[in-house]
Parts: sequence; C-alpha cells; structure tokens
Amino acid sequence: MTAPEPTNPFGTGPFQALLHAVRLRSGAEDAIGRRAVLALIVAWVPLAILAQLQGLAIGTGRASFLQDFAAYARFLVAIPLLVAAEAPARRWLTRVLLHFPEARLIPPAREAEFTALLGSTRHLLGSRLALLAIVVLAYTATLTSTAAWVSYGAANWIAVDGDHGRAISYAGWWRLLVSQPLFLSLLLTWLWRLFLWLRCLRAVARMDLRIVASHPDKAGGLGFVGQSLRAFPLFAVAFGSAIAGTLANMLTYDNRSAAALAPFVVATIVVILLLCAGPLLVFMRPLRQAQDDAELTYGALATSLGLRFEERWLDKAPDVGPDALAVPDFSATTDLYSVAGQVVEMRFIPLEIKDFVPLLIGTVLPFLPILLQQVSFTELVEVVRHVLM
Repeated sequence: MTAPEPTNPFGTGPFQALLHAVRLRSGAEDAIGRRAVLALIVAWVPLAILAQLQGLAIGTGRASFLQDFAAYARFLVAIPLLVAAEAPARRWLTRVLLHFPEARLIPPAREAEFTALLGSTRHLLGSRLALLAIVVLAYTATLTSTAAWVSYGAANWIAVDGDHGRAISYAGWWRLLVSQPLFLSLLLTWLWRLFLWLRCLRAVARMDLRIVASHPDKAGGLGFVGQSLRAFPLFAVAFGSAIAGTLANMLTYDNRSAAALAPFVVATIVVILLLCAGPLLVFMRPLRQAQDDAELTYGALATSLGLRFEERWLDKAPDVGPDALAVPDFSATTDLYSVAGQVVEMRFIPLEIKDFVPLLIGTVLPFLPILLQQVSFTELVEVVRHVLM
C-alpha cells in the first residue's frame, strides 16, 4: 500500500488507522456519509433502546429521554454533523493552503519549507499520539463530570432511584462509556484540526510572502484566504446545537428566561468566530508591513509623476490645443493614482463581510427553535421584514 500524498494535509484525521481497519477511509466522500450515519446509530439508538427497557424513554419532562433536548442536540445532531463537516473542511482548507504556491506567493527559497509544512501537518493530524490524547481527554472529562450530571436533575433518565440512592441507568452507562466520549472525541478532533490550521497559517505568514499591496482584492493578493471560512458552517451548526440543546433544557425545565440565556448565545458566536476566523489574524503583520512599504514607494512614484504632469500642463493651460486630447498623460496619471489608491484602501485582515455570512448563519441556526418558543414565527417574519425594508 502506497503512502498517502502529503499534498493533501487535511485529508486525514486522528482516527485514520481505525477507519482503515473498518474500511471507512476518511479520505472518501461517500465514506464520510457512512461514518456520520454510523456515529449517529452508535451514539443515539442504544440510548433510546436502553432507556425504554427501564421505562425512561417516554415520560414527562426531565424523566424522559425523548424529552431531553441536550441528548437530541449532542447525540442525534452534533455527532453526525461533526463527522460530516470533515468533507468541506478538507476540501476548502487544502484548496486555500495549496493556492499559496499556485499564486506564486511563496518565495522560491521557501518552497521546500512549505512542502515540509504540508507533510508535517498531515502527520500531526493523523498521528496515533494525537488519537490517544484525544481519547484520554474525552474519557477523563466524561468521568470527572459524572457526579455532576448524575446529581443535576435536567436529565433524570441518566440515573434512577434505588434502594441505595441514585444509580446510573442502563442508558446512563451507555452515555458514560460511549455516547459522551464519542461526542467529546469528535469535538477535540476538530479543535486539534483548527490548531493545526492556525499553525499552518502562522508558518506561511512568516515565509516572506510576495504580497502585492496594489492587488485589486485590497488584501495584498491574500483575499482568497477568506474562502477558508466555507470549511466551517457545518461545524458551527454542530457546536451551536450542543449549546442550544442545553439552553433549551434550562429554558423549559428550569424556567430560565430567554433574556438570561442571551449571553450564552453571544458567547457561542464569539467562540466560533475566534476558532474559525481567528487564525487569519496572523496575516495582519505582513499585510500592514506591505502597506507601509508600498505607501512610501507608490507615494514617491505618484508624487514624481504628479510633479512632471503639473510642470508640463499647468504652466501652459491657456494654450492647450485640440491635440491634447490624444496625449496619454492624463490617463497614465489617472491609472497610477488609481493603483496607489488600492494601496491606501488595503485591508489588514484578508476577510470580507460576505465570508462571515455562512458561518454566522450556521452558528445562529440551532438557536432559532429557542427563539421561536418566545416569539411566534409570524412576529419573527414581521421583524425581519421591517429590518429589510
């Protein structure tokens, strides 16, 4: 079997060896769909069956597994989405990263370093040590929080009352040993992927990029990096769903007001933006340096041409003849000033508002059911209409 190509740095993952063992390669698009369905079945279906065996699946309020919004959000929605989100992440992160040499932004002297960066990223993302660390952290976090979620009454199907106090139910054991560690493992895998993405961009930003300050994208030719945010909407939906499920429990069973939960929604949006868009801040310094240098060079050129233009034309303005319309001086000066204006308007962060829209929609979408509990759909449409009109 041939070694995987290092030119696809994000086409693997910490669970690569396990996936090969069960013939579910992480690099195949159809395999990701099967993995998402399999993860849902493993995390959700046994919980429902085991809860029903003890009469905990259908009930009233907190005692019912099927009325636990957090369980729906984590194990029925977030887990398969965290798996499915790997496909757009692999496609867009790799596409953006490989465009640096394609656009000749990497100096020839640093091309070998860039190639080594691709290989090391793939190695780190799929390393067995990373897999071990993720699994250990997932089980550690789950086991250390056992007492808290057994005593907390938001999900009574997890524990039942017995002769010797509260005991973990059958479904509670499955949640403890399988579903919750699986959820945390997938979440930690994403955090590891995002850390390596930050590592890649940070290394690239230090490679003396050939930034063109007058580039029409007003980002020195790095405007394409904003496309990387297209890798994360599904991850944002999954992350937001996990938070929204817990908030729905608090709203429904703890009589918490929607206003009191608003800070959690805002915090979720901020966290998603920091995780997904934050890595692009590494380009602020090279972009600012490129603009500073270009303002001096283009400014000197514009001044020199402007002086020559004024010396040639302003002194003889009253004597200008009809042949002046055929002289290219005016268009040449205008073109140079237009290029110099691009330098002045250059952005320090290679992002535009349109790049954020899918990410923000994905983050906010899971919270809409909570909002609709407080505001009718008709009222919500009316508010949106007034905002748009």
